[in-house]
Parts: sequence; C-alpha cells; structure tokens
Amino acid sequence: MGIITLKRMKFHAFHGAIREEQLVGNTFYVTLTMRCNFGNATKEDDISGTINYSDVYELVKKEMQQRSNLIEHVAQRILDAVLDNFPVVRSIEVTVSKMNPPVNGEMEEACVTVSYPNR
Repeated sequence: MGIITLKRMKFHAFHGAIREEQLVGNTFYVTLTMRCNFGNATKEDDISGTINYSDVYELVKKEMQQRSNLIEHVAQRILDAVLDNFPVVRSIEVTVSKMNPPVNGEMEEACVTVSYPNR
C-alpha cells in the first residue's frame, strides 16, 4: 500500500454560480491524494501495477471541462470518476481550489475537499 499525490493540476474552467464566472471562467487547481495498492509495481518497476499519472490527469481534465455551479460538485465528480476508473485506489482525497473567487473583498482562493472513505 502506498500514497500517490498529484498536486495542483492547473485548469481554466467555467465553474461558478455567478453568470460572469460561467462566461469568463477562472483558474482552478486540483490536488488528488490516493492511497493505492501498488501490487508488484514497487518491486518489478512495472507501471501496470500502479496508476499512470497521465491517465488520471486526462480524467480530471475531462471532469473540469464539464461545467458546474459549485466546486463541491466538481470535486465529487472527480472523486467518483477516479474510483470508477482505477480499482487500485482504496481511498482518495480531492481538493478543488478556485483562484480569486468573486467575493466582496480580497481572497486568494476558495477550496473544497471531499474524500472517500469519508473521515
């Protein structure tokens, strides 16, 4: 068993409850932390026993391209997609960060984290 973390994958996407966000878009970062069964990958240096980062990235990219009003919804969709497509994942934490969210003040980012199994 081991942990794979894919940190701060960057996307321009159109998530948000405000019309301007849906039209202009924003910068988002996604971080995944996955506890996985590596099988023989650690001993045999064989990618088939673990997760190909590129495949996970493409899956996250696909989910980020599908618009949502809430980053909570995006995070849950990513979590579900990873669990559905990568059976070696035993637990996962997904954080979606929206940079410079539209608030009446100054805020660097708003983040939502979902996990399975839920803690």
